[in-house]
Amino acid sequence: MSHKVTAADYDEDYYELLVENYEKRRAFSRDRAANLASLVRTEKGERLLDLGCGIGASAVECANRGAIVTGLDYTTKAIEKALIFCEKYGREKVDFIVGDCSNVPLADESFDKVLCADLVEHLYPEEYLATVREAHRVLKADGEIIIYTPSPSHFFEAARRCVVHRVDGVARYGKLHVDLKSMDYIIDSMESSGFAVQRSYYLPSHVPLLCSIERITMRLPVVGDLFRRRICVTASKEAQGQGY
Repeated sequence: MSHKVTAADYDEDYYELLVENYEKRRAFSRDRAANLASLVRTEKGERLLDLGCGIGASAVECANRGAIVTGLDYTTKAIEKALIFCEKYGREKVDFIVGDCSNVPLADESFDKVLCADLVEHLYPEEYLATVREAHRVLKADGEIIIYTPSPSHFFEAARRCVVHRVDGVARYGKLHVDLKSMDYIIDSMESSGFAVQRSYYLPSHVPLLCSIERITMRLPVVGDLFRRRICVTASKEAQGQGY
């Protein structure tokens, strides 16, 4: 019987690696920050909920751009790290709370945006669908959900499913990515939960040479799926829109 991932699997080494990646401004962290800044399009004064906030990097960056941010994660260790991260890098305060993203302990219609950055691949299917429903509940009438996640069809993820990988010899991301979702599945789940998709697109990886190759090859028929690294989806609670 396979091991079901729990909070205990997210240990000190896992979070320390995330902090190190950010502080050393490694290519992955720089690329992620730029991608999310373009995807989230934070506006001053809007209320944003960062589900699965981890060490708090995205929450702090959104707050520093003027949003009023709450970060939620289900491990106490993550929130401890996030509070330290915010004290060190935050120009604005972020409220961090321990909680389950599939059962959010916050009021209905209290946020303008819900961010799920590198979260949904860590959720089992039933947890993910409950999280989408919770996002719908806590969003205001014209609120928006944002999803940023690895694509399961990318050749790196295909290889990772065959081999146990370590990142810097510490974090077994393959083990923690319990259920990668396809673009089609995410869009279907959004629409069936009362959202209208506004934007949906792929981005390449953070590796410079590979990134250039992926930008060209991801557009090709058949083989293109192998080079689509990141899925980006934004959906509105009410407004009608067209993905692309």
